[in-house]
Amino acid sequence: MRSAAILFFLVTSINAYAVEQEPLIHYGENHVFTIEIPDGWFNDAENAKIAGLPYLLRPKHEKNFNYTYIYAAGDGSVKANTKLDTVVQRGIDGFKERYGNIWVQKGIVFHNKENKYLTGKVKLVEYANIPEKFGKYKESVFYIQAHKSVVIIVFSSKSKSDYDHLFKDFEKVINSFYFVSDNPKSVLKK
Repeated sequence: MRSAAILFFLVTSINAYAVEQEPLIHYGENHVFTIEIPDGWFNDAENAKIAGLPYLLRPKHEKNFNYTYIYAAGDGSVKANTKLDTVVQRGIDGFKERYGNIWVQKGIVFHNKENKYLTGKVKLVEYANIPEKFGKYKESVFYIQAHKSVVIIVFSSKSKSDYDHLFKDFEKVINSFYFVSDNPKSVLKK
């Protein structure tokens, strides 16, 4: 009987551990959205706090901070009716100012979850040729335009092999993105 109780405890513990992680909720002045943590990744809350982010996703196999990561954020400073290209160009200009003569590739990609809060306009920008002293191989920023803000989902890595291998997880995060509301007060009261 006792071994059956121990077996039951082990099975339920293993099953509880295997349950998918809850989606992460992010909110700001004009946005509430969720993303999911891909398998093999974790939310590094301690380093997210240091970086000033609500969360920071990192691969579980990685030992050092700031090697490969994903995060998402909303830009509430974007005025209504601001063109997505204007926001993207501001990001590119900031990157060039910070990192110098980098290679930039722009393109519209696969995500188009239009709802009453989103415009359906999205853009992916990849930054490469970043000087080694900055500790990055490549960084991709996915811009999603809402009516009152813009959300970015960022994927960065120091390693070409990790970047190439883990890009599919970045796509999973993008595809898990769900814009809940442009009015956090209405959602957070519940």
